[in-house]
Amino acid sequence: MEATSTRLLLPMMEAGQAQKERTHNEALAMLDLAVQAAVRGIGTQTPPTDPATGDAWIVGDAPQGAWTGHAGMLAGWTDGGWRFVATRPGWRVWDAGQQMVATRTAAGWENGVVRAARLMIDGTQVVGAQRPAIADPAAGDTVDAPARTAIMAILEALRPWNDRAMSPSDGLAVVAVAQQCRVFVSLSGNHRSDSEFALSVVTPWKGDYDA
Repeated sequence: MEATSTRLLLPMMEAGQAQKERTHNEALAMLDLAVQAAVRGIGTQTPPTDPATGDAWIVGDAPQGAWTGHAGMLAGWTDGGWRFVATRPGWRVWDAGQQMVATRTAAGWENGVVRAARLMIDGTQVVGAQRPAIADPAAGDTVDAPARTAIMAILEALRPWNDRAMSPSDGLAVVAVAQQCRVFVSLSGNHRSDSEFALSVVTPWKGDYDA
């Protein structure tokens, strides 16, 4: 029989073992540390001097003091001192200091990174994979310099974040229809210029976009 469990390395009780409660309680303490884990920090190298019972950290790659030899592990302060749980790719913890979720990958811990194939809201895809770059406005029968200047400003704002959702602001609206997007730019008087261009799918805005 194995001395520890496969995934969490929890101590296993043996047949005929004396003081089974000690092994059982040790396993419970480690479960209490690992399940629904929340940490005070990630990549910390030195143990805090006055931790509270239940406080936990993700140990850095060059730990010191009582954490020496436990790089990358989940360290928690308990009534019995420091306990450590080895982490695996796929684990997620709540980073209370940064107020975001951290995920353990094969390369280490990623804090605040969201990975997905697409974003669905109420069964509708609103954000998908990155699509080809948006071309600058050019040619056309009518050249409207102010409109093109405004469109270029919109493109420059959209490109760094790709599928970022937009909302009406300062006379500007972006409305996603399938995989096309129509931009309306408010100019002087009642004049309105519009231009269509391919755009990654963004969250549709269903408000009034009259100029």
